[in-house]
Amino acid sequence: MVLDPVVVSASRLPSLVERTAASVTVITREEIEARRPASMIELLRHVPGLHVDQPGGRGSVSSAYLRGADPNFTLVLIDGIEANDPNNTRGGSFDSSTISVEDVERVEVIRGPTSAVYGSDAMAGVIQIVTRGGSAQDERELYGEFGRFGHARGGAAIRGSAAALKYALSGNFEDDGSPVDNSRYAARSLKGDIAGDAGPAGSWRMVARYSEADAASFPDDSGGPRFAVRRAAEERDIRELALGLSTKTELSAAIGLNLALDHYRRREQVESPGIAPGRRDPFGFPPTQTENRLYRTSFTASTPILFSEDLRTVLGASIEREQGRSEGMLLFGGFSVPTQFRLTRTVYAPFAEQWSPIPELTLSGGLRLDVPDEFDAQLSPRLGAVYVAESTGTTLKANWGRGFKLPSFFALGHPLVGDPDLRPETSTCRSWASRTARSTSCSPTYPTATVTAKAGPVACRRWSSRSRRATRPRARATSGPSATTGCSAGIRRAVRTCAA
Repeated sequence: MVLDPVVVSASRLPSLVERTAASVTVITREEIEARRPASMIELLRHVPGLHVDQPGGRGSVSSAYLRGADPNFTLVLIDGIEANDPNNTRGGSFDSSTISVEDVERVEVIRGPTSAVYGSDAMAGVIQIVTRGGSAQDERELYGEFGRFGHARGGAAIRGSAAALKYALSGNFEDDGSPVDNSRYAARSLKGDIAGDAGPAGSWRMVARYSEADAASFPDDSGGPRFAVRRAAEERDIRELALGLSTKTELSAAIGLNLALDHYRRREQVESPGIAPGRRDPFGFPPTQTENRLYRTSFTASTPILFSEDLRTVLGASIEREQGRSEGMLLFGGFSVPTQFRLTRTVYAPFAEQWSPIPELTLSGGLRLDVPDEFDAQLSPRLGAVYVAESTGTTLKANWGRGFKLPSFFALGHPLVGDPDLRPETSTCRSWASRTARSTSCSPTYPTATVTAKAGPVACRRWSSRSRRATRPRARATSGPSATTGCSAGIRRAVRTCAA
């Protein structure tokens, strides 16, 4: 029997997927290990309603389009810590290339406005990435992988418990080599996680994650390796630090208190050769040099109240302070034009949610009021209903909500293309869905597969070691015309075939 997974991102009141009015997809750790994706991009590409692209090689910027909305309309959380960058040229989108799949425990994708829960940036939906925490049993993991064109990936992790604490420490590295001209990607990450009990009716968790990446690729719209006129690559140097502390306390049998303090900082240096004039842009774009820095601190306090088994409520408030600055220049021959800006924003937001799981029918609602600096207050309501007929296995869902997004720092402060008079963007979404459960039976088959690569005969090796088991699979890829993404992709497929 497979239990319905619990969703923690669609509301501040955790509920089963079947009882959640929003459209939700949950990717568990078991699915991740079965798929063996090489990156977060490969993992998210299987989610319905979500398009993820990364033009060029691994060194280029990745973007996620939820229900066709621009990437900056989707809020990305890592262990509850917001990871969107309002300094970048994409208006506050998130680049998933710095996340190691080996550290991911589960991914929750919520489609539709979720500003009633998270405020700005959740206009199209939310992607929540939950990393792997401590374990009741001691675990040791060690893995490695290498292939042609300088591809290498590996890492180690320790998870376990000591006294009343659960801990996890992991480190990962990846070097994609040079499978494409002027493409480079090398990343390293280190994560620590410790959790424990705070008395007989409380718990706490502390998370720290540091990552860095050095990347190079042809700029967007430049033509890529085949058609780019300017052959120099765009260089990116990224550093990220995320710290989070959360506590949960039961004040009584019906009232609790949840506190969360988060800090996120990001530095990105970009040196671009620009784009030559072409059909899409007859003027092209000049070379640029930019250094962006973002500092974000947020504090949230909420009180869940259990009036009865059929009526649950949460009341709370949050405060978030962001500081973004950018120092750069546009290069026109022997002249340079500075593009500096520095902005600070503070947002106060009280919120309330209610969940009523009566037999066969679940009603939910939420309301949040965001009060940002220098902008009008934004009210974000949400209503949802779920009807489940257990006799027929039919589920009916209806959801209505309003979302909004504050202008990014880049859109407000850039001296050449920014506009300080921009106002928040808003959206209203109505959705409904129905599903009927059907019983099916099938006989398992075990087909064989041949992995081929364009670049000729290659060999791949993957080795892994865990405290409870050890495997040393091997595979060899032969040349052939059926590969679709080149040799390095063929190597990764061969590795996953070995692991299966």
